[in-house]
Amino acid sequence: MPLQSRECLGLGLPLALAYQDTDLGAASYDFLLRIPNKEDNIQTHGQAIHEFAQRMRGRRADRAILEKCISSTYKEEQRLEFFNEILQKA
Repeated sequence: MPLQSRECLGLGLPLALAYQDTDLGAASYDFLLRIPNKEDNIQTHGQAIHEFAQRMRGRRADRAILEKCISSTYKEEQRLEFFNEILQKA
């Protein structure tokens, strides 16, 4: 996830994304709008972007959900679990 996107979500700002984010996976969140990463994505999805912006006006991204996806603490826990699994097999 690009740093600016992570910062925006960390502040609770809803986002429109035109790329696949490995931290967020394929899950559907009301504070994310996923559009294709194509040259004409604004033209072809302009109405969806407008509706998303109107729907999210005054709302925040759910930080409790994001804590499981983008938090450095959570990522570090996953990393340590991975290393422990490797050490268990050795």
